Amino acid sequence: MCIAIPGKVLEIKGKKIIVDFSGKSSPAESHFVKVRKGDWVLVFGNYIVEKTTEKRAKEIQKTLKVGI
Repeated sequence: MCIAIPGKVLEIKGKKIIVDFSGKSSPAESHFVKVRKGDWVLVFGNYIVEKTTEKRAKEIQKTLKVGI
């Protein structure tokens, strides 16, 4: 099973995006999805695969924390 992790876009430097994952920032790439600072996104394998809503992102984060 594969899972995309939700995060919030903090910084954009060309195609390199800094995403906050519940307090930990990490780089991701955005080749297929156009994003802006503040957008909520789903990341898989360091690639942004989809934009999402804050509500959905927080629901996924909550589910992931329960599963740990």
